[in-house]
Amino acid sequence: MKINKTMDKKLESTTVTAAGSPDPSLSDQQRRRLVRGAVAFAPLVLTLRSGALAAASCTGAKIVSIPTTNGEFSAQATDVCAPEAQICPGYPVTGDTKVMTATTLQVPVTPNGTGFRCINPQTGNFYTGNMAVLSSASAASMVG
Repeated sequence: MKINKTMDKKLESTTVTAAGSPDPSLSDQQRRRLVRGAVAFAPLVLTLRSGALAAASCTGAKIVSIPTTNGEFSAQATDVCAPEAQICPGYPVTGDTKVMTATTLQVPVTPNGTGFRCINPQTGNFYTGNMAVLSSASAASMVG
């Protein structure tokens, strides 16, 4: 009889057969220990992997050209402007596109006359030029 001390400090005995090979129950115990360790480690690996994917993922957006005259553009009342949005590689820089989910600044659209504006929260002026506009669902997916 052979006695093994495991990592969790339990003593396990193994019966050696006449041919000198260990009893098959030892390999079963080792397999169980390996599976237990893998199951305990899996959530950590999955969390790290999903975090990396989230950091590198993209969400749908529309690039609108905001005129300098009045700053008005067509949108939905629940849309959000993303002035710092970066377009995902391989996607168009006009019209329907995708932007990186790492975008931090989101500005709600403000009704103005017949359209909407995106007001710069620091200056109080409206943004002009090309702007990424996200639906409320896309904006919500970017919230960490």
